[in-house]
Amino acid sequence: MRVFGYIFLAIGLLIMLISFNINISIESTAYGGRIINSGFVADRQFAATIGGFLAVVGSVLIAAGAIKKAICERSNVITG
Repeated sequence: MRVFGYIFLAIGLLIMLISFNINISIESTAYGGRIINSGFVADRQFAATIGGFLAVVGSVLIAAGAIKKAICERSNVITG
């Protein structure tokens, strides 16, 4: 369980890092510069949300694995 947690955490953080580097502006000849594209903003927000969700799930799996390990060790000490 902890291994999957570390995998999800790493993938989530990587997706979030990539999403923050997405370019959201486009060249505009009419306005003489760059303008922000709302579609690209939505893509960035979606990627950051998915990455954050995976990171939280990974953290929960890591914590659950640690708790499970501690419970198993404690029950072995009590019974053994």
